[in-house]
Amino acid sequence: AFRLCGAILMLLTIDKPSVFIWSMLYFVTGLIPCAVSVGLVNRELGRWIFKWKFIKAEFLEGFYFSVSQSSQSIYNEIDKTLLASLTTLELAGLYTAAYRFIDFSYAPISGLLISSYANFFRRGADGITGSLAWARKIIPYAAAYGLSAALVLYLISGFIPLVLGSAYNDTTAILRWLAPLIIFKSVELLIANILTGAGYQGIRTAIQLGLAILSSLTAVWLISVSGWLGAVIASLGSSILAVLSFSFAVFILLRKQKAA
Repeated sequence: AFRLCGAILMLLTIDKPSVFIWSMLYFVTGLIPCAVSVGLVNRELGRWIFKWKFIKAEFLEGFYFSVSQSSQSIYNEIDKTLLASLTTLELAGLYTAAYRFIDFSYAPISGLLISSYANFFRRGADGITGSLAWARKIIPYAAAYGLSAALVLYLISGFIPLVLGSAYNDTTAILRWLAPLIIFKSVELLIANILTGAGYQGIRTAIQLGLAILSSLTAVWLISVSGWLGAVIASLGSSILAVLSFSFAVFILLRKQKAA
């Protein structure tokens, strides 16, 4: 709400907004809710008390979450950025338009992630077996939704030019190639949350940082060779690799816990 109000305020008061102004606006409109949130936590849960050992642990944990979010943003968005710099802005626009349908179809999964997140920590008190048991209850529904959404996206892709205009004819083909992406995205972060809930955020962060580096390098090569198709392949590849990597980490940690 604060960021929406900030964007409207900028629209009304600044004739030619620059990237710097937008960045400062984004910072300030994030700072206010942050201050309110800290105040509410202190009021509801008790006043914060300074303890160096606690602060040190929190900084490390905060660093893991920060790098995790940044890395996730990189391997999710790098294809669009590189497509704009390595091809044409027109092609990047068509690709981004197709990707908006993926983002829109991902909204229910975002809701599922938010509503189920606390339970990963509650169940994760028993280690990886606890958070995995919780994930097994909801991943089948997420996967089923992903399959259904991919099919719907493929079927409706032909109607995009009718809605957006003939300039978006190529978006149809791009969306058909991107459609399977929602299948993997629907389960990717749920599997990652198994690690987070059980206290293995450091491992999750390491995996996501590796994915960010690898996806950036492969995206440069694939886009240079195949244009938007290379961007699709890079995006699909990073999402599939994320699912496999998180699953492998959960499998190894599960074996260790059972052995212990």
